[in-house]
Amino acid sequence: MGKQLNPLDLMKELSSDAPDSAPKMPHKLKPASVNNPRSVSVEEKKQAAEAFAQGKPSPYLSEHRQKLREREQFSFGRLPRFVIDQFMTMAEDRGMNKTEFLYHLLREQGADIPPYALMDGRRL
Repeated sequence: MGKQLNPLDLMKELSSDAPDSAPKMPHKLKPASVNNPRSVSVEEKKQAAEAFAQGKPSPYLSEHRQKLREREQFSFGRLPRFVIDQFMTMAEDRGMNKTEFLYHLLREQGADIPPYALMDGRRL
């Protein structure tokens, strides 16, 4: 009979014939400040935050934004068609939409509501 093949011998032979496609490089540590946000000092974070905050809206506007984000559904229910038609006609005559015209009417009665340009929630 012939010689028996040993799988370990075959593996050694195959590994010695194959060239090293990716030579192993020694592991190098990156400097702490490169691509590692945890290594940034508190002082550096503070300076970055102050630089970022320059030119940002005032606390009043931030509070105003928060108030605008708190929304609820508001509906009058079913109204007679002629009332709705008159409301829409009056709004169109002033160049306003329904919401803007409602704010306008509330302001005339003394409600403390900022101008519509500041109330538009889409601009937050």
